[in-house]
Amino acid sequence: MLERFNSRYLPQMGYKHRMLIDSHDLRHIDVAVLSRNPFTYVNSHRHERNKANTAWLFSRDCLVVGVAINGAPLTLFVNHFKSMMEGREETKARRQEQVERVAAIIDQWFAKDSYNGNFIVLGDFNDYVDAGTALNALIQHTGGLQNVVERLPQGERWTHFWAGGNEYRQLDYLLLSKSLAATNTGNPGIERRGLPWRAAAYQGARFEGVGENHPKASDHCPVYMDVSLT
Repeated sequence: MLERFNSRYLPQMGYKHRMLIDSHDLRHIDVAVLSRNPFTYVNSHRHERNKANTAWLFSRDCLVVGVAINGAPLTLFVNHFKSMMEGREETKARRQEQVERVAAIIDQWFAKDSYNGNFIVLGDFNDYVDAGTALNALIQHTGGLQNVVERLPQGERWTHFWAGGNEYRQLDYLLLSKSLAATNTGNPGIERRGLPWRAAAYQGARFEGVGENHPKASDHCPVYMDVSLT
């Protein structure tokens, strides 16, 4: 599907390098990377089990991909944590175990360098930050990861609309390493043109064909940002 999507919708974008490893998700949801620059390594954690050894740990994967950009290395930790479809509190324990494992993986890769380096933790985390969040192991990581969406004005810090509660919250993240955050001080962007019209807090343009409820790209909004590597 990634190959078909790339060739059908993005043929002029130059994404010559593509990586997707099938997960265990029953809805066939995966995480993937498209890149104009070559991959230097790929590391999957899809086969890890949870602590109780009763299920796969990751709903999709923690896909670690290295990219070489003009000789500079960049490491991406790509995630899609357990959703809140069955209830936020009911799914918190599994999501928290996934988050804590990703934090440990980051420790394995970058603790020896005091968490300096070009790396980004990103994806659909399926939770927001408050007293009941499952994301503390990453949001409050000892390595100083920075949630760049927090650079935006308060009213713009949302990436998801839930019609059931008429709620606008951040569920999608770019967490920059402290090195990248220090040298890239600009703001990220959030692409909201694929939202259905029912997400009335966004008053901007929509993509052609978007409807009141359907069709739509998603209730999630991609977060994007240009970064310079050292």
